[in-house]
Amino acid sequence: MARRVIYFGVIGCGLMGREFASAAALYTDIIRAGKHLLGEKHFGRVIEVEAGFWHSSDMDPTKPINWKCIVEINGEYGCMGDLGLHVVHVLFRAGWRPDNVRALVSNVVTERPGPAGELVPCETWDNAILACQVGEGAPGSIFEFGLPDAILQMWAAFCDELANGREGMSQPFSCATPEEAKWSHALFTAALQSQAQGETARLAWPA
Repeated sequence: MARRVIYFGVIGCGLMGREFASAAALYTDIIRAGKHLLGEKHFGRVIEVEAGFWHSSDMDPTKPINWKCIVEINGEYGCMGDLGLHVVHVLFRAGWRPDNVRALVSNVVTERPGPAGELVPCETWDNAILACQVGEGAPGSIFEFGLPDAILQMWAAFCDELANGREGMSQPFSCATPEEAKWSHALFTAALQSQAQGETARLAWPA
């Protein structure tokens, strides 16, 4: 395969940025081998899946307020509107569409430092537990990975898709699509409804 050099920058190269910046180099051999994080040990009907994203810096009450804590910018979604797609992306790609959701969401940090250092209201949800049901089990694969692996997978897919196009990718797990983002918003909107009404909310998916 001919080499192709792609130049791009990483803005705000903190802890996660350093992971981003190293992803392409670390995943070269895995992409070349055609392997991906969904694994290769297929088995029968999946009866339960646990997926989560623990972003502990948001639990720091001294962390300044940002866009995801402001209803006028992020809606009520809070943490779901920030990182939720990363949690459900793999599940959507595996073919699961929840029939219903029962949500337990919490506003743990109710105030955060504002631009001038004064405390301002933080009105969005910063912790969310969603219990979802799927009508029929879906065939799946054994997979387990942590934050660094997820970040590497995202950048591996991004670089592969950027260089080769979706149809020419070296591994099958492409980046999240606008349609999957739309599905995530449908799920999280139902979760807000569930929280507000204190009951399970049903979802209807296009055929």
